[in-house]
Amino acid sequence: SFQIPISSEGETARNVLHHSLQYLTLEEVADLIIYYTEEYPRKFNRDKTILVINIGLWYNKSKFPGLPKNDNDLLDDLKFLTRVCTDRKAKCIFRETSPQHFLTPAGDGLYAQGSSGCMKEPPASFDTLDRWRNDMLYDVVGEVTSKISSKSGKKSFLKVMPLFDRLAGLSAAHIKMGGDCTHYYSDPAYWEPWHLSLTEVLTDIAGTINDSTETF
Repeated sequence: SFQIPISSEGETARNVLHHSLQYLTLEEVADLIIYYTEEYPRKFNRDKTILVINIGLWYNKSKFPGLPKNDNDLLDDLKFLTRVCTDRKAKCIFRETSPQHFLTPAGDGLYAQGSSGCMKEPPASFDTLDRWRNDMLYDVVGEVTSKISSKSGKKSFLKVMPLFDRLAGLSAAHIKMGGDCTHYYSDPAYWEPWHLSLTEVLTDIAGTINDSTETF
């Protein structure tokens, strides 16, 4: 499972990926995808690995002190990673970015300079929570899978793992230390919907495998 943040050295999310407590470039991420798709199964006599990739939270639509405006970078990086997955015929699951619950006048949950802590209660309508990162993810994955289907008639192993809506009501489950309304406590309230979503998408992949022995 890969997660792409901004490093403590101030590098942008475009350039680094957090994996096993190390910061990697996107090119190194591509190497990991290739390794787990090709060399790893041969070396350990296993089927191709299913990769869960989480990318989104550290990209922002607005610029703040210490946080760059890099929404266009997210689009480029999603296109890059989906291309690597399809080129190498990797089974890649892109996890939806989880919702943030910063208390803002707009009720969108996104970080805003001067925001006064986290929402004490979830918003009356989850529709007010901004899901722009996931909208971008679905656009990119949808375009790729549509091209695969029109070209070969086959289903794609490129999937999206739903999670945003299942965590939208957990405004009280954030760590909150230092005003953190992004990360969640690792308890059942967080992991149960996470595991449910993962099980559903793995079941979908199993159905794709049963329909065809070839990917893409």
